[in-house]
Amino acid sequence: MDANNIVTAFITAADQYSMNQSENNLKLLQRHLELLVCLTSEETNLIFLQQQSLLSSQCITHVINVFLDGSRKQSLIPRALSVLQNLLKNSTLFKNLQTTFHVHSALSTFLQHYGVSTKDPIVLQSMLVLEIITYNIKIDYIENHFENLINVLINLMDAENPQFVKISLHILSNLCEDIAKLLLEKYVSDGNISFEPSVNLFLMIIETIVSLGPSLTGFHEILSRLLESNSALHCFSYALTSSNSELVNRSLSLIAQIGDNYSLKALSESLCMRNLNMLKSISQYSDSGDLFSSCDRVPAAKKLHLSANKVSEKTIDALLSRIENGLQIKDLKSSEIMDLYEHKIAMLTLKEQELQSYVDAKTAALQEADRILIQYKCRQADIDAESLKLRSMMKDYERRCEQAAAQLSSAEQKQRKVEADLIEAYQKIRELEQNSNEQRELMQTQLNRLSEQKRNTEEEKTRLSELIVSKDQEKKLLMNQLQQSEEELRMKDKAYDELIEIKEELLKTLEETKKSAEKAKLNSEQKQQHLQKLIDSAQQAIAVLKENNETLNNEMIKRTEEFTHQISDLENQKEQLTKQLKSRDSKIEDLNENLKNLNELLNERNSLLQETKTSLTNLKGTLEQTESQKTKLQQDKKILELLCKKYEGTIEEKDTQLQTLTDELKSLRKEYEESVNDKDSQIKNLQEELAKHEYITGMIHNLTSGKLSIPK
Repeated sequence: MDANNIVTAFITAADQYSMNQSENNLKLLQRHLELLVCLTSEETNLIFLQQQSLLSSQCITHVINVFLDGSRKQSLIPRALSVLQNLLKNSTLFKNLQTTFHVHSALSTFLQHYGVSTKDPIVLQSMLVLEIITYNIKIDYIENHFENLINVLINLMDAENPQFVKISLHILSNLCEDIAKLLLEKYVSDGNISFEPSVNLFLMIIETIVSLGPSLTGFHEILSRLLESNSALHCFSYALTSSNSELVNRSLSLIAQIGDNYSLKALSESLCMRNLNMLKSISQYSDSGDLFSSCDRVPAAKKLHLSANKVSEKTIDALLSRIENGLQIKDLKSSEIMDLYEHKIAMLTLKEQELQSYVDAKTAALQEADRILIQYKCRQADIDAESLKLRSMMKDYERRCEQAAAQLSSAEQKQRKVEADLIEAYQKIRELEQNSNEQRELMQTQLNRLSEQKRNTEEEKTRLSELIVSKDQEKKLLMNQLQQSEEELRMKDKAYDELIEIKEELLKTLEETKKSAEKAKLNSEQKQQHLQKLIDSAQQAIAVLKENNETLNNEMIKRTEEFTHQISDLENQKEQLTKQLKSRDSKIEDLNENLKNLNELLNERNSLLQETKTSLTNLKGTLEQTESQKTKLQQDKKILELLCKKYEGTIEEKDTQLQTLTDELKSLRKEYEESVNDKDSQIKNLQEELAKHEYITGMIHNLTSGKLSIPK
């Protein structure tokens, strides 16, 4: 399952559905959402979405747009929620969804428009996603959807299903800390309209924490962290000195419940300071006699809450009402009345000048913000162009890596061929050794056979010699017989004739025996010559076999030497190839490290751009508020112009304030210019790294193409 193809198909289907919301497009989008759910269910596939690329950001934005769609199809929302649940398992995707894509705001608006029902599984699933996404959330400023979300969660506290109560408590505990910090900052004062609701919210937060008690994880740490701040003391002192009895009762009951966790000494000091400030602000106008007689009807608790500006306004309003009604002012001097008028007019002129300077500063800030927006758009276009260049470079790098991989595979194939040739050479050497062994065995068998023939000839020779000896013995016997016969002939003269005949016969027999003995001698000599010839031929064959054996041994030695030379050459080539492969692997690793560094720099750049976006949205909100205040102030100005036509003047304090404001503006401008310079330096660093990357890719291209000499 290819992640790139699935994500691109889902983006195209979402674009088609946004252009034409038909049933076929809805079914297609639903099918691709199911494939996306299957894709994100495996953690290995989340690496593709973890990369901050254009495809991953478009995919996540289309998933979030499902909740913001006005039609709100029931079949798409559960699948989108399951995709978000799978994405939240990864830590980097969790941070991106929380900070960059603001999934909590989309889900809160969806719940506001969809409606909350404890029997609906979609609501339960969305609440579970909210519980995960709001963990360790950083709230920069309070938006409208936070108020709506808190109202929904407070309503769910009374639900019958305990699971909804548990989830809503978890979400409230995730939101309480940062919202309390925003509501209880130092700039909040008694004169602000939002201070009393913030005090109510602060008391409500502490009441919920105290009611939860030890069941909440980190109960004592959260409570001590909230109560140790100066803003908590300020809220408690305001509630205790308030004219609202409910606030007083709630604050006293909370102090009684907290007990040892809260220091009453610091609270008493803050109450004393608050009462002293109230008395000082009221005592400034205590010398004006009966002017406070109209204010005596006000209760004492309300008098403590009046600031210096409110007291002066009420006294002057009382004087104006008396003058308009035609009453005679006998109890005050005219100089005092004129002083009051002058004080009031001076205050109004100061307010007018302050508002005018504030309006001028806001217009200048608006112009500066417009200029920053234009610069930001230009820089964003440049960044997009650079990102396109980087993508093209990445494609070239991947293509070259593929070429290098192909070359490596070809080198491996060559190495395999060389190894196969080596194996064949070893096999041939073994065959030659086997042939030499067979020839040796044949020679040995021939030698054995010749030795047997020699042995047989020797046996025949001994047998013939024995026959010759036996014939000689017979001859000796015959000679002895002849001698005996001669003696008998000598002795027997009578039978002389017979003996002569016998003698002749014996002579004939002797001649025959001599002839046969000579023939036997000739035959034996011929046999001996034949045996001698056989022995000579056998010795010649043995010499020839020895010569053949020596020639075979010499050829074997020569071939083994040639094979050893070939093996050594192949091993040297193999070592050179391994060295080249190692050098290429090291260069590829260096390139991968450079690419990782570039990706990290791009991520930092994207985070800086997101911070500038948030600051611009904050500036827009403040500008809208200043415009509304400007309209109100213009109306007040028209009313005050009737009283301020005859009196004009300037005050040194206002000049100092203006000077401080101009200094602050200059410092802000310097900070902005420094931030711009930092960003320019970062861009220059990125360009230098891109140049280095291009140089490295060129070196790789030259290495792969064979233009440069490969180090051995």
